[in-house]
Amino acid sequence: PDPFPVDTLRPLLMAAALAADERTQAPLSMCCQSILAAATLGVQAHADVKLPMGQMRPLVSFFMTVAGTGERKSACDREVTRSVDIREDALRLEYDFAREKWENDLAVWDKERSQILNDKNSSKVDKSVDIDALGPKPKEPLLPLLVCPEPTFEGLCKLFASGQPSIGVFSAEGGQFIGGHGMSDENKLKTAAGLSSLWDGDTIRRVRSGDGATTLPGRRASMHLMAQLDVAARMLSDHVLADQGLLSRFLV
Repeated sequence: PDPFPVDTLRPLLMAAALAADERTQAPLSMCCQSILAAATLGVQAHADVKLPMGQMRPLVSFFMTVAGTGERKSACDREVTRSVDIREDALRLEYDFAREKWENDLAVWDKERSQILNDKNSSKVDKSVDIDALGPKPKEPLLPLLVCPEPTFEGLCKLFASGQPSIGVFSAEGGQFIGGHGMSDENKLKTAAGLSSLWDGDTIRRVRSGDGATTLPGRRASMHLMAQLDVAARMLSDHVLADQGLLSRFLV
């Protein structure tokens, strides 16, 4: 292939790509791809893109890096996503504290609400006023997860409901995702359709008998799958994924 046009990156990203290349000795094109994916994860929650005809789309991208054994995919991924790991660690510490406080606040809220409802000396109107004064039920803190390697689309939707609104599906072993449950023969069509919908910025709308109805606007998901040639070929040659439109959304 032609050399990756690293000089077309902005100075910050170009410097990061060159530094990753020097530290890992991985192919420069792989480092550039990883930097672009990590940068996408960092900014996708903060901006949209206005297309030439005026349509607004989320600032997300799907990446696939095809590389052979020994080309240091994992080393490159670890180096580039180190800041993501640091951010996750910080969120986890915040979550542990917030979770304990939430459980205590919830226990107090449940107790006070039960006392209000069970007060036989209080009228229905007084109970309603007291319930309003008690305030809304304490909200559970968001799960501190920013990246996941092999989610199903149903799992991704549940994570969006209880976790961060911006997620990266990143895997230095892309075979985990490509050969995973979400891309099995019975699931890959709905997975591809769901991911394509997220790429387009559509609101997640799901109605299930067990979970009820869920509406999740503004969720963002970027992807970076690093895979060996044979593994990548399995996905890139899949006619179902091509016809559905998922493959055309990947930068390879």
